[in-house]
Amino acid sequence: MTRTTETYRVWISCLACYADGRLVGEWYDADEAADVTPDDIHHGPTDHDELWCTDVEGGIFDGEISPAEATERARLAEIAWKEKQIPGSVLRQYIQDFSHGWDDDVIRQACDAYMGEYDSDEDFAMDFARDTGFVEDEQ
Repeated sequence: MTRTTETYRVWISCLACYADGRLVGEWYDADEAADVTPDDIHHGPTDHDELWCTDVEGGIFDGEISPAEATERARLAEIAWKEKQIPGSVLRQYIQDFSHGWDDDVIRQACDAYMGEYDSDEDFAMDFARDTGFVEDEQ
């Protein structure tokens, strides 16, 4: 997967070990989290079967999450980045503000709504005025 300007990583831990008072886990790129197995975490065969992302890095996360959800969010954040260069933290805030879940339709809505980042309100207004043809570009 192509990387954005942000790195999305998750600490995937074994829940059975955690319940026994042991912290067993490793950091993985979020886009690979769904493929991690308990055997990967334990570096060999195990009868433990439940994994959870108990720590996260990157703007698309706001707490603990399943490995499958981490991978899905990384995939959707990559679409938003390729489409409109939307930073993960902005995308997460959009989803939180509008009470949407993470899915393809919401990513399309976020891309439609995103106007970019500007140094000032005046810069945004001038860019918008040029884009809509209200003022001509200065030559």
